[in-house]
Amino acid sequence: GTVAGWGYNGTHSGVRTNELHKLTIPILSHEDCVQTLHFNNIKPNMLCAGDLNGGRDACYSDSGGPLIVTFGNKNVVVGIVAWGRGCGRKNLPGVYTRVSSNFDN
Repeated sequence: GTVAGWGYNGTHSGVRTNELHKLTIPILSHEDCVQTLHFNNIKPNMLCAGDLNGGRDACYSDSGGPLIVTFGNKNVVVGIVAWGRGCGRKNLPGVYTRVSSNFDN
C-alpha cells in the first residue's frame, strides 16, 4: 500500500515536512499483525503496515492520513494511520484503522 502524510521524517529527526510525502509499504496479514504486535491486543478493525526490517513507516503527525491500495485503475483507502511504537523500527509496523470494518456488510 501507499501511505501519505505531512509528518516527521523519522523518530529522532525533529524535522516535519513542508510537502506531502508518500511511501510504499507492505501490508501485513491480520495474523502476522497479531503475532508481531502480540502485546498490543490488535483487534479485527486494525491492520498493520510497514517494513519489518525497519526504515519505512508512517511517523509522528501522519495520524489520520490514508493508506491506499490500487485495485485495477482505482485507488482505494484501506486504512487510516492510527499509531505505532516509534517510526520505522524493526519488527514494529504501524497500526491503522481498517476502513472496511466501518461499513455494514
